[in-house]
Amino acid sequence: MTVKAILDQKGHDVFTMGPNETLGAAIKALADNRIGALVVTNGDRKIVGILSERDIVRALAKDGSNALTNSVRDVMTPKVKICNEHHTINHVMETMTAGRFRHLPVEKDGMLHGIISIGDVVKRRNISRAPETATMLFAVDLDAIPLGAHAVRDGASLRRSGTGIWGRRINVVGNGEFHGAR
Repeated sequence: MTVKAILDQKGHDVFTMGPNETLGAAIKALADNRIGALVVTNGDRKIVGILSERDIVRALAKDGSNALTNSVRDVMTPKVKICNEHHTINHVMETMTAGRFRHLPVEKDGMLHGIISIGDVVKRRNISRAPETATMLFAVDLDAIPLGAHAVRDGASLRRSGTGIWGRRINVVGNGEFHGAR
């Protein structure tokens, strides 16, 4: 799955703020919109920074309540990692993991085009794996599991009760063989 596919589903709306706004105004925008980061842009949607909750905590730890009157420019992260529509979920996850951040602005033609959060990536990744999980839960020889037993096969944790089978959680184990009953 690509960034474009995620943006096509979730939309391109991004909460932004100018670099000359106060940190207090930025905190209010984050709280009011229930988000974890603001992309800082100039008048033409060119990305000039990103302001995350971590940036705010660092500023408050350093300056206390006086930080609330600082400009966003003084607190934001100015060197922003970005992605584009053609990047894959794996690329985005690697970038977020390496940089230890949870929001990645999407740029197109040098301008802000959207934003991807770690939540967006995890949600889409789980959705794309759902058919694989369903297959694992039903590709089981019922006769191989004793009544009332618990077994693991193809990464699926299974319990047999009567003539039915109940799949409860996914545990990646072994080579697809049953690994004992408990």
